[in-house]
Amino acid sequence: MKCKNCGTAVQPNEKCCPSCGEATARSACENATDPIETHEENAIYSQPKPKFGGKGIIAVVLALLVIGAGAFFGIRYIAQPDVLDGDTTVATMEGDFSLTNKQLAYYYWDEYFYLTNAYGSQLVSILDPNVPFEQQSYPGTEGGTWYDYFVNTAVDTWSQTMSLASAARAENHVISENYQMNLDSLESDLQTEMTNLGFETMDLLLQDSFGEWSDYDSYVQYLNDVFMASSYANAKYSEIVDAHANDPVEMTDTINVRHILISTEAMTDDADITEAEKTAQLVMDEWLADPTIEKFSALAEEYSSDTYSVPDGGLYINVTPGMMVEEFNDWCFDPARKSGDNAIVKTDFGFHVMLFDGAGEPVAAESNEVVEAEYDAWLSGILESTTYDFTIENVSLLNK
Repeated sequence: MKCKNCGTAVQPNEKCCPSCGEATARSACENATDPIETHEENAIYSQPKPKFGGKGIIAVVLALLVIGAGAFFGIRYIAQPDVLDGDTTVATMEGDFSLTNKQLAYYYWDEYFYLTNAYGSQLVSILDPNVPFEQQSYPGTEGGTWYDYFVNTAVDTWSQTMSLASAARAENHVISENYQMNLDSLESDLQTEMTNLGFETMDLLLQDSFGEWSDYDSYVQYLNDVFMASSYANAKYSEIVDAHANDPVEMTDTINVRHILISTEAMTDDADITEAEKTAQLVMDEWLADPTIEKFSALAEEYSSDTYSVPDGGLYINVTPGMMVEEFNDWCFDPARKSGDNAIVKTDFGFHVMLFDGAGEPVAAESNEVVEAEYDAWLSGILESTTYDFTIENVSLLNK
């Protein structure tokens, strides 16, 4: 897999990028409902990830602006007529923090653009960009919509962001070099995109993506808050990891495995699931007719829904026991498993066309339990008192 922040290749069991130091998976909000949890991380991982870390926002800032420019079909505002105002407060939090519609729009669309950037065309299986979000049911809820999810997650993310950013500033935390470099180049980068996309000002460029109240100054403030919170959380996580660097460790065996995922996550009809199983068998048959790594890689690129492993031909290396979901894990670590074994394995995520590559390199057993416990305790100490008042009737957003 690759770091979403800088693109560096990272191993499946690495929580922080060895190049830029950012978290390798987007954090899950502690209090927010999760649309499809595995869309927030790797679909077949079962191990925990850092709870709050950089989303690689700056890496997709320009991409999301390009996505936004001219790409909104049937856009309109979802609002009460008398509160259609960017300065209307929608949430307040202890510490004299308030969230306006102008700022909410950045958090709201960041949630959406993160998913589109991470999952591309795969996202349309659960969310149609051409249908108003409030008309699309949110998976696993009764009456909930994607609009509800994005709004509530945005407000929750804002509250956690401001709590962490406030703590960071109180400790005079210095934002990481990577984030600072991107902030320093933001104006120049936006000006370039403004010219390329034919906008007269940066404000108009931002408004096309986030709504008519957006402007450069408020966007910079948003990024400063998010980057400060992420930098602070990542620094603390790294500090805890470093503190345990010399802890006694044991070595654990690993395996290398390839897979092609035919997803069934968005399917509720048995006929569709049966069709997905037939597709998996067709993929397997096609590979068996030419059982080479090159052919498997080509089929992974064509069929696999696991976008993390596709660039490497469906390969995961140095996989440790318990890293993947149960059925996937059990097949891989069957004592009789040998190089070249293949099968179709069914999990909650779909049908996996499996190819066992062989033994991986022994790795140090992670002292994750200790690290995660310390990090969770630190994070909980900051966030446990984070409460906010949210007036959903005051929300007005550019929506699809």
